[in-house]
Amino acid sequence: MQAFATQISPSGVPIDAALLVYTAESGLNPRASSGIAWGIAQMTARTLKGLGWTAPGKDFGTLSVAEQSPWIAKLVASQVRMIGFVPKNALDLYVANFKPAAAANREDVLWRKGQDAYAKNANLDREKKGYIDRHDLQVSLSRAESTETYKRAVAQLRKVRA
Repeated sequence: MQAFATQISPSGVPIDAALLVYTAESGLNPRASSGIAWGIAQMTARTLKGLGWTAPGKDFGTLSVAEQSPWIAKLVASQVRMIGFVPKNALDLYVANFKPAAAANREDVLWRKGQDAYAKNANLDREKKGYIDRHDLQVSLSRAESTETYKRAVAQLRKVRA
């Protein structure tokens, strides 16, 4: 937890917000994989390459949280640059994680049915309304916040900061 907090802190993004987003993404499991994304931040090969990663994307999922942390810090810094502000809460960071343009423009709807990104994330549209919006992401964050994984991570964070 120390390495993660140390790497993310310079971005200005609250560490507990980053932990919540990555709990929703991967359950904070560094070995998590959707098949097209890896690690606690669920980064794709394209994203990793853009951050300077030169190995195959799947290799990222073999790293520990401490080893992934500098790359996640690069991701967060990149997202902050793209959206033009520092997310101060998990929802704004989660929107930036999915679609930086939507975060930058404070858009409510991220994708609509028929778009490739909607198809890849259709499970987020739990109400089957035909679009994915900030509310859908907030539901995922709320679920993640109630997990023991997130609660343990926040407790560890408090110990690190004490």
